[in-house]
Amino acid sequence: MVALVALGPLACSSRGKEPEVAGRPERPESTAAHVPDRPESVLQPPKSVAWALRSDVARVVPASGAEERAIRDLGEFAWSFYGQARTGDQNFVYSPYSIAVACAMLSAGAVGQTLAEIRAALKFSQTGERLHDAHNALGRLLESRNCEATERSSGQTLRVANDFWMRRDLTPAQAFLETLARSYDSGMHLAAFDSDPEGARRAINDKVRNDTGGLIRELLVEGRVDRNTVFVLTNALYFRGRWEHVFSKSETRSLPFTTLDGARVDVPTMHGPMMRGRYASGDGYIAVSLPYAQKQLEMVFLVPDAGTFAKFVETLDARTVETMISGLKGAYLDIWLPSFEITAEVSLKQELIEAGMTRAFHPGMAEFPLIGNGIFVNDALHQARLVLDEEGTEAAAATAFLGVVSGARVLAQPIPVRIDRPFVFFLRDVSEAVLFVGHVVDPR
Repeated sequence: MVALVALGPLACSSRGKEPEVAGRPERPESTAAHVPDRPESVLQPPKSVAWALRSDVARVVPASGAEERAIRDLGEFAWSFYGQARTGDQNFVYSPYSIAVACAMLSAGAVGQTLAEIRAALKFSQTGERLHDAHNALGRLLESRNCEATERSSGQTLRVANDFWMRRDLTPAQAFLETLARSYDSGMHLAAFDSDPEGARRAINDKVRNDTGGLIRELLVEGRVDRNTVFVLTNALYFRGRWEHVFSKSETRSLPFTTLDGARVDVPTMHGPMMRGRYASGDGYIAVSLPYAQKQLEMVFLVPDAGTFAKFVETLDARTVETMISGLKGAYLDIWLPSFEITAEVSLKQELIEAGMTRAFHPGMAEFPLIGNGIFVNDALHQARLVLDEEGTEAAAATAFLGVVSGARVLAQPIPVRIDRPFVFFLRDVSEAVLFVGHVVDPR
């Protein structure tokens, strides 16, 4: 049995208080699926807009290897969604992992055709307990990539934070809340959407900002949350890692980069004359991989021949990318690579509708009985930011689903490599879980 018990006024839960420290604090001690009858002063402390709830539902330990199916599904979704959502004439980045986790959590409250559409749009090959076990296993695997810096090695941070924010009169089914706790280590929060929606919005943004190291500063813009909001489901993903061999800043030069329209612009370009990585070439492209210090994650660059970027990205899907990178072999690289910073916002609601996930956003058709009667999703948001420089990479993404009740308002010899033209990149774990996908057409 789980019971939601208010701890007192908090802007966010204790999970993620110290984003500079790798790893996740221990979960709180106590929770449940309904808010018990309590004095008004306890349920709504003065000036409180959101406060954490304690849970005694422990995160389960999944079966060994359960993450493999989630990783395969993620690869399918990553490149399918990239082909659909990418902005061909602008730099772009998004996190397929963040979106997939948020959708998997949302699916825990769905049934019928709504559940079937979520499964199809996200390329989930499993549903129910098997789906949640797979994501639990993948989440745990990614958490294991965190390590503190030592005298001999650089630290690395890969943090995932899931949260469910609900209005105090919402009474989700125990099974739904237990799934979020057991499989997603989700924080549970009461939020004063009905009495102070703007304050609740700020509390959610504060939590996401904290969980993403400050990279995602305002996931929910002013006015996005109102008194009709009954829940907000969020995922936040943060990565910070140093290259195995950092680029010397003294080697960085201002060099020409040919943009998508053929213009040549001078951009800061890093140089590694003898970088250890992996290299492959194929018909019309080269593929390059640079590892991060802990050798558990890598950044892969797919660089098509000059003038072919538009046609090249149209061919990308999970199988094509796998074929391209299957030939990667260890090599020393004399690489020139532009430093860049990308921030992107995806119109996630529209993209998911175009992918076939329609009923979830339709009042009167959505089927989320485990969250509440008449519930539908009135908005879906996704932001991502990635910074790549001489030291390494810092990246973050956040996803949110906002729910209301029907009727309410509604990213040896050195081989010469010069990346001086539009290219695709993706950041993945050694397990092959794709965390970020994007492209650069103008690094300025």
